Amino acid sequence: MLRNLSTYYRAHDLPSELLKMSPFHSRELFLLYEQSAGYTPLMITVWEGDLLLGQMLAVFRSSWRPFPPFYVRRCEIYGVGDYLSFDDYLIAKKEQVAVTETNETLVDYPEDVAKLITLSITSERKLWDWQSILHEELLAQLTKEAYKRCFLIECRNIPEGLFGYGAFKKNDFFAINWLKIIYHFPSYNLDEMIYPSREKAIARAKAMGVKIVHITSSSELEEVASLMKRQMSTRVLKHLPTKAFLYQFYQELVMKGLGEIYLVHHKKLLIGTALSVFWGEHAYLLFSTGSSAVNPLFYPHSMAVYAAIQDAWRRDFKTLDMLGAGRSFYYHKYTNILRSFGGEQRSSRRWFRYNWAWLNRILHFIYD
Repeated sequence: MLRNLSTYYRAHDLPSELLKMSPFHSRELFLLYEQSAGYTPLMITVWEGDLLLGQMLAVFRSSWRPFPPFYVRRCEIYGVGDYLSFDDYLIAKKEQVAVTETNETLVDYPEDVAKLITLSITSERKLWDWQSILHEELLAQLTKEAYKRCFLIECRNIPEGLFGYGAFKKNDFFAINWLKIIYHFPSYNLDEMIYPSREKAIARAKAMGVKIVHITSSSELEEVASLMKRQMSTRVLKHLPTKAFLYQFYQELVMKGLGEIYLVHHKKLLIGTALSVFWGEHAYLLFSTGSSAVNPLFYPHSMAVYAAIQDAWRRDFKTLDMLGAGRSFYYHKYTNILRSFGGEQRSSRRWFRYNWAWLNRILHFIYD
């Protein structure tokens, strides 16, 4: 039986069978994007008959830059998609035709899956190969959909550096080495994981009256958006959430217990903020910033990151994935802050594809 792909641009068209494995390819995030001005979500699913095998969520965003091209429309994807496990797929296929292992040859498998079943490899390797097959089909369809709609496609937060390597290359992506930081929470004192220098900075900030609170009302979002805009206004590459996104984030995630916005105050002045997403047993630090240049003695950015780490630990999450870490081969101030909290550092990649063929070839030459 052949697999087929479906593309969705509206939440009311999404199938009810969507997998619930990560926040970045979920119905909830699609709804958040759809209701936020400046964001256009796109969901691609792969099916075998009426069996959903995988899904990939992408979002189109627009930004202005001080150099040509001044207006850039980009497509962003977090992770590599969500996929039905290979074991669950085999069980579902057998249930469709009501067969046992003794007459498994009656099951109509696609040719690539039939070959995978016969290989004498570990179950972990079969899962990797299975997900790679589905990822290649979804990525090819996404590239085709995004080609006329955006200038740049960027795939972030790749869980394993080598995953999807062939599929990305086949679709003319090039990779830049990136750092991935994951915080695995201990059952003992959280502060024992933090570097002594960062621990002293946090203690000094607390002694000077810096307070960490959770957002309690949507009326506070205006101040949060203003802080983000001030801190990011001088940066050439901006990835800050829009004001519309913040309001929808509060309504769709914070109010439903699926996210949190942390506020760092000195007296009545907001000097730092962070956004976290919660999903299952895992938390994700989506964005954080602080007015470190104006208030360096209060360590606002460090306190914003610490707020997310401390809250995730108190909620008994297994991990906190810090999504904003920078490139792995040069000094980056924000990355240095994340490192100082003692998380596990992994080498990863971000994959890019520009729709100007000559520019894409030049960057291929530079980074490959």
